[in-house]
Amino acid sequence: MRTSESATRGGRRELLLTLGFMLIAAVALCLAPLLVGCYSDVKVVQGTVVRVDRGAQVIDVKDERSPNAVAPYRLARPATVKDGDLVRLAYRATGDDRVALRLMNLTRLKERRRSEKE
Repeated sequence: MRTSESATRGGRRELLLTLGFMLIAAVALCLAPLLVGCYSDVKVVQGTVVRVDRGAQVIDVKDERSPNAVAPYRLARPATVKDGDLVRLAYRATGDDRVALRLMNLTRLKERRRSEKE
């Protein structure tokens, strides 16, 4: 009697563990495409700011890479940039419209690091 009772408990435990792992795997498989899809169409550009239009929240950036094209980027959030700053943008392109999701001002970062050393 004891052997069959302990076998049943062990079987239930294994079954519950298996079902738990299957549930975790199913949730992970369902969420993975959503997480990957959020950032699949985001591109990155690094270059020099050529023009700043504060009213329209648009900056023109000259890409460092060849052919050094100048393209406008609409800022999703206000940013402190000026002509001549070196910036790195993460943007999403929809047709001719480029929306800068993240902006890193490399010039300001370099100045800040230099002032911290002093």
